[in-house]
Amino acid sequence: MDSYARALEIDPLFARARTNLGRALAAQGHHREATAQYWAALAVRSNDPDTHFYLGQSLAARGWLDPATVQMQAVLCLDPAYPDAEATLSALRRATAAGSQGGASPARSR
Repeated sequence: MDSYARALEIDPLFARARTNLGRALAAQGHHREATAQYWAALAVRSNDPDTHFYLGQSLAARGWLDPATVQMQAVLCLDPAYPDAEATLSALRRATAAGSQGGASPARSR
């Protein structure tokens, strides 16, 4: 993570470094911080399907299923063949439907 932080000190607009920092944070369960890094990366490079995908994963991990679904839809608009995006979108839709039918609501996490 330190190397990404150093890269961002040199170039705060280095979107790939922000995305990778977000991935490192998410791997440690810090989804709130990861989400902030993904949004910052998308502010610089909004057409990156990888960043949309990882943002969607972190949003889902925080229990924010509707925004996560929007991110997965963005991934598929940018790259219809993106690996795992369709399966993730289907799982998000099922989870959202289960929640709206009185199923357990996912807990929001960091």
